[in-house]
Amino acid sequence: MLDSFESQPAAISRGMVKKKSSSPASRMPAELEEQAERLKRLREMLGFDTSASFATGFLGISAQRWNHFENGKPLSREIVFQLVRAVPGLTSDWLYFGNADGLPVALARRLGELGPPGKRTTA
Repeated sequence: MLDSFESQPAAISRGMVKKKSSSPASRMPAELEEQAERLKRLREMLGFDTSASFATGFLGISAQRWNHFENGKPLSREIVFQLVRAVPGLTSDWLYFGNADGLPVALARRLGELGPPGKRTTA
């Protein structure tokens, strides 16, 4: 008698075990956490109290999609381009990395990147 795969007993199937996941905030890299905070500051600086009104009214996207970004999902290029086109002086460097070097002084102040104008002090 020849052995074939058909004559052998069926292998026991085991269900997949769910891995314990930690909370999203604890898994979020620091860079994405900081990016999410910058997006919230930008929205509030533009005068939108809710993310839903900002997403639908200003960007023309769903509130759910914008909330993903404000909650730490990586920012898409499409949204960065929309924001840079819509907000004069805004740079992708600031949105992605928090680099305020290219921002106009007035915008940097409004976003909280610079202190209020005043006397210079030297160290």
